[in-house]
Amino acid sequence: MNDKPWSEAFDLYLSRMQEHRLSVMLDLGAAPHAPLSSHPMLIRARVRMLRPREDGLRSSSEIEALDSIERRLIELVGNILLGLYVGRVEINALCDFIFYTPDSPDASADVVQDLLADVASDYELVTTVELDPDWNLYRDFLWPNPYEYQLMLNRRQVELALTHGHDLDGDVVVDHITLFYRQARAVEAASKLRIAGFEVDEPRRLSREGDPPEWSVAFRRADRLDRTHIDGVVIDVLDIILPLEGRYDGWSAPANQRDN
Repeated sequence: MNDKPWSEAFDLYLSRMQEHRLSVMLDLGAAPHAPLSSHPMLIRARVRMLRPREDGLRSSSEIEALDSIERRLIELVGNILLGLYVGRVEINALCDFIFYTPDSPDASADVVQDLLADVASDYELVTTVELDPDWNLYRDFLWPNPYEYQLMLNRRQVELALTHGHDLDGDVVVDHITLFYRQARAVEAASKLRIAGFEVDEPRRLSREGDPPEWSVAFRRADRLDRTHIDGVVIDVLDIILPLEGRYDGWSAPANQRDN
């Protein structure tokens, strides 16, 4: 199997496209390397589900079959075409498996279709091959928006909080950090966060040699860490900072707190 020049970090998020439910699994680890100039060809292998859920996503009855197809595709495309698997998309009873490969005669649509013809004998499988040297599909379509991205990270943070012994039903002080390139925007965000009930530090300038100056705003509040509540907290924070061109740098709940 073709080794990736990064550590895999697959994660999943749900979204919508027009009236359809959308499920995206992507390798977050590829982001710092995208686009990879050695792999400009985009291959999509698409199967139509046989027994999808009502919302068009995979049902429990097809998980094993679709997972088997995915493993076989990764093996073949990786070994023969040196392809890098970056994610999959499910929508409206369709499942697309996404790869980037080197540009070679073996990456032609006919060759790829023949190569993968027997991967999913019980399914209709169609492959497309196109040039995508900028990895636009990965960066602009697979990549989540700021809300989706942070809610993915929330899931990991809540799991970490559980390992630290936090009771998710009790309030703990949650620390947040956000970053701005303009001091005036940082000051405005700090004011709005105080109105929202957070204890907010004064904006602090970060100086890194060779980088443009950034302003950090640290703030905190006692909140529950159950997913429904903390997701709502983060959405409220993003509603404040994104219009001000802020970047959310995450939250943490120190392990030495005693839940109330």
